[in-house]
Amino acid sequence: MKTTYRQDPETRKFITLDEYIQKYGDREVTYSTHSNIIEDIQPFVSPIDNKPITSRKELRAHNKLHGVVQVGNDWNRPKKQEYKAVPGLKETIIENVKKAGIIS
Repeated sequence: MKTTYRQDPETRKFITLDEYIQKYGDREVTYSTHSNIIEDIQPFVSPIDNKPITSRKELRAHNKLHGVVQVGNDWNRPKKQEYKAVPGLKETIIENVKKAGIIS
């Protein structure tokens, strides 16, 4: 059976709907009176390819196309992790595999 939960406004913990109704009565869920509406972006010219960006949709497509992530006003390309070769690692692995009898 599916159980429905509501957040207790006093404790901020989730309780079952039955517990909620016992404690607060059969009232509708109260939502915050504050809105969380994000404005659309102001049009700007991309510093990467000098093309105009006029919407969030265009910005997401632009970021994906160029492999960039916007952080505030900074534009950074994600860094690829570089691995440094460990001297003698390959030989050590081969030696241990031979000792274990996996290869001859």
